[in-house]
Amino acid sequence: MTGQRSAFGVRGLLGRDPAPATGDRFEHLITLAEDTLSVSKTHLEFGTGESGLWIRDRSSTNGSVIEVNGHRAAVPPGMRVPAPAGSTIHIGALLFMVRARRCTDRRLRAERLRRHRDKS
Repeated sequence: MTGQRSAFGVRGLLGRDPAPATGDRFEHLITLAEDTLSVSKTHLEFGTGESGLWIRDRSSTNGSVIEVNGHRAAVPPGMRVPAPAGSTIHIGALLFMVRARRCTDRRLRAERLRRHRDKS
């Protein structure tokens, strides 16, 4: 996912050949080239929300692990788990580092401000 940006409130799937279940819709289907077959076809779901990035293991064969501040924890299948900036996501033989980025899209910033004001 290097270089790919995820907008506020979107969802996606990662895997060797990710496919949504019937009726599910995702903005991003990201295919990972992985020769050891340690990554399932549809391994991990991810999304963004007001509290930031979250991940969910899609009952993958080898599971998913999140590492936060040096502490590793298995991601229970089907459970949405926060993935804060600075954390590392392990899926099979691959790992992904979560980085925070400042929003540079004016429309997206305006939408976030509107949502924040509507809550107040």
